Amino acid sequence: MRLAPLLLAACTTNPSGDGAPDPNLLTSLEVEPALVTLVTGPDGFDTEQFTAWATLEDGSRVELAVAAWSVSNSSAGDVDADGLFTPADDNGGVTWVTAEYANSWASATVTVIYHEELTEGGADASLFTGQTSDLEGSPWLYPEDGVRLPRGTPSIHFQWQDLAADAYRLHFSSAVSDIVVYTDTFEWESQAALWQVIASTNAAGAVDVTLSASIDGQVQQAEPIQLLVNRMDTRGTIYYWTSTKTGVSRINEDHEVESWWTRDDMGGDCVGCHAVSTGAEPLLAYTVFPTDWEIDPTNPYPGRTEIRLLADPDSAPIMTMEADEIGDFKSFSPDGELMLSAYNCQLLLYDARAGELIADVTPWDEGQSAALCVAQGEWSPDGSQVALTISDELEFSWRISDGAIYLMDYQGQHSFAAPRLLVDPASLFPDLDHIAYYPAWSPDGAWLAFNTSTGDSYDDEDAELWVVDPATGRTTALDAANQGAGLTNSWPRWSPLPDDDMLWLTFSSKRDYGMVVTTSQPQVWVSAFDPSLAAEGLDPSSPAFWLVGQDPRENNHVPVWVE
Repeated sequence: MRLAPLLLAACTTNPSGDGAPDPNLLTSLEVEPALVTLVTGPDGFDTEQFTAWATLEDGSRVELAVAAWSVSNSSAGDVDADGLFTPADDNGGVTWVTAEYANSWASATVTVIYHEELTEGGADASLFTGQTSDLEGSPWLYPEDGVRLPRGTPSIHFQWQDLAADAYRLHFSSAVSDIVVYTDTFEWESQAALWQVIASTNAAGAVDVTLSASIDGQVQQAEPIQLLVNRMDTRGTIYYWTSTKTGVSRINEDHEVESWWTRDDMGGDCVGCHAVSTGAEPLLAYTVFPTDWEIDPTNPYPGRTEIRLLADPDSAPIMTMEADEIGDFKSFSPDGELMLSAYNCQLLLYDARAGELIADVTPWDEGQSAALCVAQGEWSPDGSQVALTISDELEFSWRISDGAIYLMDYQGQHSFAAPRLLVDPASLFPDLDHIAYYPAWSPDGAWLAFNTSTGDSYDDEDAELWVVDPATGRTTALDAANQGAGLTNSWPRWSPLPDDDMLWLTFSSKRDYGMVVTTSQPQVWVSAFDPSLAAEGLDPSSPAFWLVGQDPRENNHVPVWVE
C-alpha cells in the first residue's frame, strides 16, 4: 500500500515558491514501488506509476512532484516527466527507473517480461492442459544444449525427433521472456523478427527451451536445453571455399550467400586456397587450377595464383603467380603489404601490392629442404611472428602425414629468425601418431587455433580443433566445439576482434545439422571462445551452431572471416 503524500511545512519549502523542498533540508530520496514486474507483448501491457519521496532533516517524508525521471535501459520501456513507466511492446528486459532532485537520486527496478503465444499449422493448444510426465531421453537434434549465439543471429531452426505426437509445444523462458509456440510438426524455424525479440531481450543472458509433446492424450515434457545469448553482435563477412561450385562464396552481414569468384567466372577452372588481407584496401589471394586436374604429386599444378582487390572482384588481378611459384597456403602481413606463400617446401615472400617476389625465406639451408618442408604459414596480427606447419613428409601443402607447429619471429627488413617448436603432437598424444597443422591466430594474437589428426591433414575424419597459448605453449582441446569423434572438424578461422569478452571461431565440420544436413557433408560451423576459460586451461569453446545463410546442399570449407 502506498503512503499518502504529507503536506510540506512552510519552513521546508523552497524560497522560490514552486512547492519543492529546500535542497539543503533533503536527507534522502526513495522511489516507490521499489520492485515491479510487468508483462508486455502483442496482447498489450500494463503501465506503472512511480512516486518519488523525499525525507527531510526533521524526519518528515513528502511526495516529490518535481523530480527528473529517467530509465537505464530504454529498450525495456520509458518513463515520462510524471513518473509513469510504459514498457516496450516488442521487447523485455530489466531497467532502473530513477528519480533525481538536487544532486540526489533513487531508483526502482522494473522487470519487463515479454509474453507471446503462437500457434502454427493445425496444432491444438488445448491438448497441453492437465498433468505432464517426463519424456525419456533427449529428442533434440538441433541446437545443442549450452550453445552460445551472437545477439544478431537471424533465425534458429529448432529440430527434434519425430515423436508421433498430435502436437508439440516449445516454451522459451527466462526472467524476461515467456514465449510459447504450438506446432504440429517436429521442427520450427524462428522468424528473424521473433528471434530478435528473444535475443535482444536476453542479451548477456540465457533462455531455457522446453519441448513438450502431446502423445495419445498425454503430455510428455523433455528436459530443457539452454541457449546463451551474447551481449554483442558479430561483425563482418565470411568468405569460404565451396567445392560444389569450386570457388569462393561469401555470407554477408545480412546473412545472405553470394558467389565471389567461382569456376563460372574462371571459364570452368577451380578457385580455392584463399587468404584475405587486412588494411585499408583488403586483398584476396587464391589459386586457380583446372577442375579436371587430379591430385597427383607427380603432376604439378597446371594453374596459377592471383591477388585481387577484395571489394572489386571484377578488377584485373594485382598479381599473377605462375605454376613455378604457385602457393597453396598464403598469409598477408597485418598492413596487407607483404604476403607469405608456402609452395613445394619453400616459404616465399612477396610484395603483395606490386606483385613481385621479394625473396625465398625458407628458414633452413637448401641442403635440408629435402627433409624439412614448410607446409603452412600464418602471420600474427601484430606482425611480429609467423606460425608455421613444418613437415618432413609432404605430398601437398594441404596433405601432410607428419607435421608440428612452429613459431618464427619476423625481424623486419624481410628477415626472419630460425623457427622454434611450439606444438609437438607427440607430446599431446604419446600413444598414437598424430600431426598438428592449420595454425590460425586469434585477432588479438593471444591464441593459436590448430588442427590435430591421426592420419594425413586432407579430409581426415579424425581431425579435431585445439588451441595453444603461444606465450606458454599450453594446449587445450576444444571439446565442446569438436562435439565428438569422426566429424572432420577442420580449417579453424577467427572472427575479427569484437567489442566484447567473447571471440568466435569458424570451422568446417561433417556433423549433422538436424534433419537438414545428414550426409557427412562439410558445412561451416561457429563456436564461441571464452578467453578467460582458456587462460585457466579450461575448454574455452561452446557447442557450435550452423552458420545461417549457407546452401545446405554444398560442401563448404576454409571460412575466412573479414571485417
